[in-house]
Amino acid sequence: MNRNWVVTLTYALEPDTTTMDRWEDQLAALDASIARVPGRGIDLTIHADDTTLDQAVATARAGAAEVIDVDPVGVEIITEDEHLRRAEAFTAPELMSAAEIAEALNVSRQRVHQLRTAEHFPQPLADLRGGAVWDARAIRQFAAEWTRRPGRPPAGWAVSYECFLDGAWQRLTEQRSSESEALEFYKLLLANSNVRDARLISSGSD
Repeated sequence: MNRNWVVTLTYALEPDTTTMDRWEDQLAALDASIARVPGRGIDLTIHADDTTLDQAVATARAGAAEVIDVDPVGVEIITEDEHLRRAEAFTAPELMSAAEIAEALNVSRQRVHQLRTAEHFPQPLADLRGGAVWDARAIRQFAAEWTRRPGRPPAGWAVSYECFLDGAWQRLTEQRSSESEALEFYKLLLANSNVRDARLISSGSD
């Protein structure tokens, strides 16, 4: 039976925004859209009209394979009616930007981006072109439990780097308690396209 279908392919990938835009352009004939899902990868959603379930999946898989050269880690197919029902039933959470988090925590926006590297800091719901957005409820819970450390950081190691924030390159410094921890963080920064001029330095020494 022919129906209108929506196929979502999930990929364990972390492409940059430019790559995602290029993929969407290349898949325009399939009415495709790509969304980043923090902690999971990306979802590629394709609309297939007036076709069977099997044909919809086959068309989506074949079209995606011409652009994305890895296999998806997940596939979901639902009718267009179900897709619309879910969209209408969805209640978006209250969102907070980095600037709003900075105001709520009484810190600078640079400090918010430093906190993002902390294991206990909430992950953003999405990384949009205008910047990341967070679930406000998760941020308020973090604020209630956050233990601030006043004063000068203890002697140890640090990583200094420039990060592209709010449309400009800004210098940030992350403290680490040991050389090995600083080195691991330094390696992560080298793989981040939004970071440049990373430096591993000894901190707390005059």
